[in-house]
Amino acid sequence: MIDTISYSPGARGWNSRHTWYPDWMVGMNSTLYTFKDGDLYKHDANANYNEFYGEPTDEALNRNPTSVTFPFNDAPDEEKVFKTLALDSNVAWITDVTTDLTNGTIDDSWYKLKEGEYYAFIRRDANDLDPENLSLQGIGVVDTFVTDTLNFTFTITSSVNTGDNLYIMDTSTGALDLIGTVSSKDATSITVASVTTTPINGTSFIVVVKDSTAESRGARGSYMVTELKIYKSTSAELFGVATETFKSNP
Repeated sequence: MIDTISYSPGARGWNSRHTWYPDWMVGMNSTLYTFKDGDLYKHDANANYNEFYGEPTDEALNRNPTSVTFPFNDAPDEEKVFKTLALDSNVAWITDVTTDLTNGTIDDSWYKLKEGEYYAFIRRDANDLDPENLSLQGIGVVDTFVTDTLNFTFTITSSVNTGDNLYIMDTSTGALDLIGTVSSKDATSITVASVTTTPINGTSFIVVVKDSTAESRGARGSYMVTELKIYKSTSAELFGVATETFKSNP
């Protein structure tokens, strides 16, 4: 992996990494010049932020983001639940958090501006299939599976909605195999789209998994590493970040 890093005389350390990789660089008269593919570039010469060598920032390509990573580490000997983040900033940031036990995420569109700060609940990762999550609910053993429809001999009491995902659960290990996405349902049957795993009649135990990002239970752990990221061609200011926590009960 290639990194461009910069030194801060004030901090007396190498404290920044950059996504642009020049062939050569030189500083002259308080201006940075770099060479790339035989061309000479003057930095900070246009109004577009996060644009280097003619390539603007692009979220879809994960190109030229601005990111900041830092820990929350108060009372590191106590297990806590990190519920929220509040950003003292002029923009909302894409957020990923990681603890020693779990992880979470906040899309920039989930932040709400409250009293001058962007505020949001930390939500679980969409790929989190922990059986203890409230978003995972058991249905029961399938009676028959025909083409794309699961039929049961009882009335389905679990909350199942279009767009939820159905899985086969190994009741001894808790492992999950995706069947497909719910397209319709009635009292005793569920139809799925794009079947990926075929249930076994009279044997497969079926569970429904709802969108895990809607379950805002936060991230549990003794510390939390937070990464804030934006893809913007305009300036962004970040003055401070706060989190709301409470002690976790085992």
